[in-house]
Amino acid sequence: MAANSIFARLNYNFESSKFGGSVYLTDGTKKYLNASAFSISTWQQNDVADGVVSRSRYYKNPHVTVISTLTSNANLIYTVANTDPSNTFTLAANVAPALANAARGYIIELVAFKSHTDNLSGLTATTDGNLTAPNYDLATGIGQQILKITNKTDDVANATPMLGNFTSLFIGDDLSGNNSVIANDWITITSSIVSGNCTLTEAQVNTIITHIETANSLIAIRRAHDFNFYQKSRAILDDYLFLTRFDNLGNTQNYMVENLIGTDTLKADLSSG
Repeated sequence: MAANSIFARLNYNFESSKFGGSVYLTDGTKKYLNASAFSISTWQQNDVADGVVSRSRYYKNPHVTVISTLTSNANLIYTVANTDPSNTFTLAANVAPALANAARGYIIELVAFKSHTDNLSGLTATTDGNLTAPNYDLATGIGQQILKITNKTDDVANATPMLGNFTSLFIGDDLSGNNSVIANDWITITSSIVSGNCTLTEAQVNTIITHIETANSLIAIRRAHDFNFYQKSRAILDDYLFLTRFDNLGNTQNYMVENLIGTDTLKADLSSG
């Protein structure tokens, strides 16, 4: 496949001779460019040349479909449970508001979970100035550093120091299971509505509430875990990088530590090797 021209995308329109001698590269510069390890594949060149590079072209959220379905069914349940519940749920008026609240809380958490998994998938990139929210690029980079550290300190020889940031991406089967349960709950609700009245009992409504709360807990716990794991990873890496400043101290630094600025703890640590 022939590669498209990236230079053409610049829309260069000028008489190059007007640059005079400044346009020419020295032989040394040309040799440097020829010897450079820089490479770009044909598909990469074409995508850059065509201006089609975007995150959504290369990354996808694996949960996008199931999240959409869960959100739709939760919204349907919320609407029914929140519409004049004292008259709609004639046999379960006392618990209908709790059903509405559970569905609303789940909808809110699904929105947060969608944003979180978009970030983890590489589909979007967080712009948090404090870098408290994990995304694919940050979490993989920090995860590689934590693996190096924990391999030396704890003999960790697997990818958990990185994958611990991404647990929300690995619960597809659980999400599908909850999706089936909640979809069946919605069918149960609709099939029980006669002439605008829902004939479900309190026990039946409480069962649906439990289903929604269980589904909500799953994604809330996983999202919180990923945030916590990522933030602890950053803290560990920051601590490690701080302590590396005491490696191979020069004579002047060592003198200052030993005689002026070093605590007894630091001096004891340095002397112990």
